[in-house]
Amino acid sequence: MKINYLSIKDFSKVDDCKYDGKNVPNCKLEKYRGGLRLSYRLPNGLKEWHYLKNSPVRSNAVKLQVYLSEFKGLLKNGYFPKKVVEKLYRNQGASLPGELTIEKAVDDYYGAYNTGKRQKNTRTTIEERPALEYLLNKFKSKYKLKYMSDFTTGIVVRINKDVESFTCKKSGRKIALSTVKSYKKLIKAFLNCMVDYDLLDPALCKTSKLVPLTYHNGKSDPQAYSRLVSIPQEVIEAVKNCSYKTRESLPDMRKLFVLASKIGPRKTELLTLSTHNLYPSPESFNQISIFDKDDCPTKYEVGFTVKSRNSIRKVPLPAESIAFIKSQLKKHERHNVYGVVGSRRIKNHKLIEYSFLFPGFDKELKRWVGLRDIRKSFKSLLEYAIKEAGLKDCTQYTLHDLRRTVNLWLRDEDFTGEQAACWLGHSLETNETSYLALRDKQEFIHKKNLISAQKLFNKDDDQKAPDLAA
Repeated sequence: MKINYLSIKDFSKVDDCKYDGKNVPNCKLEKYRGGLRLSYRLPNGLKEWHYLKNSPVRSNAVKLQVYLSEFKGLLKNGYFPKKVVEKLYRNQGASLPGELTIEKAVDDYYGAYNTGKRQKNTRTTIEERPALEYLLNKFKSKYKLKYMSDFTTGIVVRINKDVESFTCKKSGRKIALSTVKSYKKLIKAFLNCMVDYDLLDPALCKTSKLVPLTYHNGKSDPQAYSRLVSIPQEVIEAVKNCSYKTRESLPDMRKLFVLASKIGPRKTELLTLSTHNLYPSPESFNQISIFDKDDCPTKYEVGFTVKSRNSIRKVPLPAESIAFIKSQLKKHERHNVYGVVGSRRIKNHKLIEYSFLFPGFDKELKRWVGLRDIRKSFKSLLEYAIKEAGLKDCTQYTLHDLRRTVNLWLRDEDFTGEQAACWLGHSLETNETSYLALRDKQEFIHKKNLISAQKLFNKDDDQKAPDLAA
């Protein structure tokens, strides 16, 4: 791009965007592609470039210094090239003078920029922020990063490769592909936010270079990051028929497993079930209704939000699960049940009374409280049942694996993909691409391509119609 140096027509006076004594333009002239490139920082921290090809100052060092000093003088007095005036006004309230450090950028990401489409709830912030800070600290020392402006496309490409080579400290093996994907998504979301607030130049830092998929022989693997594990029917039957006994301070884990194997809830959905979820009423119910609950105490805050676009859904209950829930209601009819919000470790928690269906007795608090996790109990139940049944299954199953198991069971019962997605609280796309077997996934992709081709064909026909009529 050419600019006419010192032509007042090319500059506009901006009174509220002057440089102060601490922040100076720091203009830099350098050779660039057969011409000159002038770079400097705007008062809001955004970097700006001007390209001067065939400029008369190129061949004269004295003229070059005069050019640079006079350009600085214009900027210090609030005169800016017209093409950047709009940027000054747009970014003035959201950005900072000078260089923005990575630490301050993270604070803003979870603070000032945590609005609109980037809104994050308390739980997400508490779980996500330590991981992002860990990653950024790791790359800061390796690539000598201090400010956000230090991120370039080359750095992003190297980060992409480094994340895929991370190993587990305990085992020394490479971390799971799903973890690799989550790390990349985390870094990419952070950098994209910085781009949106004009704290990173998208021309110099292309976040698209953070590729979320691993490629094999030039093609992406559709199952590379999904844990496509379902629990075999023989293992489910072994759990149903085993003699595992849960201690009195916890709900019957065997019956809780059977309930989860029928309705396929997420872990948080299962552990936050209360009398409010019994449909049509706690006195007479045959379904579980899953929805957002503003008054439900959780580990991080008061308020439970369903993690799906299908935020309200009703799932029928089998007779054995109805009997189990009724026994739970009778067991705790005289108990005051509470939810623990906050950290028990640093003692900033508080107790809120709430009618959870599956509470456990806390010896330290001496109260019945809503369960936060059942992974250990779930694991010991499965190990006991597999061993008692004499099965040779050594897979480490999780509660979430029951969701895919239920999905496959629904398909065997001739439920459509949309019906199964509604049952489990998925979008159709998520349900088809993440929770089904490869055969069903390929069939879905094939149908999707046919629909796209049909739409294109119809569009072409519409465009040709006038010619045919003529």
